[in-house]
Amino acid sequence: MNKKNKKDQNLNAGEQQEIKEDVKDAIGKALKNKKTSIDKTLNEGTSNTLDQQEIDKIIKKQNNQTDKRPIIVTIILTILIALIGIFMYYSNNPKTIFIKTIDKTFNTIEKNIVPKYEKTKGNLTANLELIENDKQITSLQTKTNYNIDTKTNLLIANTKIETKDNEITNSQIYKDEENTYLYFENILDKYIKLEGNIPSKDQTKTILNSLNRALNKGIEKEKIIGSTTKIDINGKNTKTYKSTLTLNKENYDLILDTINNNLTEDEKFINAIVSITNKNENEVKENINKKINQMKNDFASKDTIVVDVYTRGAAQKFIKLEITKTKNSEVTTLNITNINNKYTYLINNQIKNEVISGNIEYNKTDNNLNIKLDINKNQTKLKINLNNTYQKTNKIKKIDIINNIDFTELTSEQQKKVSETYNQISFFQD
Repeated sequence: MNKKNKKDQNLNAGEQQEIKEDVKDAIGKALKNKKTSIDKTLNEGTSNTLDQQEIDKIIKKQNNQTDKRPIIVTIILTILIALIGIFMYYSNNPKTIFIKTIDKTFNTIEKNIVPKYEKTKGNLTANLELIENDKQITSLQTKTNYNIDTKTNLLIANTKIETKDNEITNSQIYKDEENTYLYFENILDKYIKLEGNIPSKDQTKTILNSLNRALNKGIEKEKIIGSTTKIDINGKNTKTYKSTLTLNKENYDLILDTINNNLTEDEKFINAIVSITNKNENEVKENINKKINQMKNDFASKDTIVVDVYTRGAAQKFIKLEITKTKNSEVTTLNITNINNKYTYLINNQIKNEVISGNIEYNKTDNNLNIKLDINKNQTKLKINLNNTYQKTNKIKKIDIINNIDFTELTSEQQKKVSETYNQISFFQD
């Protein structure tokens, strides 16, 4: 046994504990004074003490942790603050708010017209009432039972149309993968093949998404001004954020050109329109160009349109849309205001002293959609109540439509009957 081991054995428990405490105190002082070494005499203790190398490792580890943690935390906090700042800037940026409002509008349309299930059966009722000088002129009710298969693009809709006094007609719309057919019970004992087609679920989504993207692209380079303002909402002075887009002849034409280019170069959009109109690709593009040019020609050099979108809160909830159009010194305004998900609108032509107003009430649950619309013009009122109830179904049976005739092949007498039926249904038109 060497002398060191013998010396260790001669130490009692109290002496060993005292040595441990001395080492502990030395380490503490070294950390406090940021020392990197300790007097070597500490190494001459028992085997239960720490040697110099181990002590230096402990001190180095502690120093590294002490130096790096605040730096890491600072970096993380800086990144978080920057991200929050960027998010707040873009979420409250007037252009972002403007585009989000457009996106929400298209999303709402899509959710309400695109079937929820792959196979759906439902009932759609529409009640229309025309009133003049507080007297009911006429009323119309339609009841439609329908089945839709979005996978095979199959649609079968049976509609009964009747007034308060008599039934106008029973009709059926039948759509398969390629064509749309119309059947009038009291006109012809054949299905009438229509020139156009009803868009499928995918085509509907494609058209809406393409129009949404094209409109956003059109305004993405435009200057949109933001400001905080108070407006009257249902008798209450409400603080809102206003995003304003002003259109003159120059930027109006540029926006329309951008929309035109995006739509005509959108292959999926063009194919969808080709499918539902039975026109070829060149005809569809030509029609888009013609419509865009017509809109540009209708906008004179001194015309202006000011679009104000009012939102509120951190989520920038839509409160009001105001569009003011000035054409040849004639000012027309459109206001749409959201009051607890009930929308009021007002169209006012100041020169003609013509006012159209009304309400749109919208309620939706899992399997039901109800829309109430009131249109008031002078002493004339039109009330429309739409209710759509639907549910999932498993099977939809196809109909034999071999006995059909093209619409262009109808005789003049048959076409007259179709027109008369349409005119009865469209009683509310001017």
